[in-house]
Amino acid sequence: MIKIAVDAMGSDQAPAVEIDGAVQAAAQYGIPIVLVGQEDRILPFLPKHDTAGLSVEVGPGDEGIAMGDSAARAGGRKGDCSIS
Repeated sequence: MIKIAVDAMGSDQAPAVEIDGAVQAAAQYGIPIVLVGQEDRILPFLPKHDTAGLSVEVGPGDEGIAMGDSAARAGGRKGDCSIS
């Protein structure tokens, strides 16, 4: 089965909205989801959702990419970012 990786740090409301959508997708479609990003920011949001029986996990991606960074260059230089 395909596993979907979600950049949990990708919006202005991160990671709340990414987690909401990921949990909904896992429940509705039965697909495994990996939330990639800063674990210390993601983990407090997970207990707010009923993830029993769902395959939702957290993958590390602690380095951030700033608005001024080129995504292509940052992905190569920042090996521990969510898009890597």
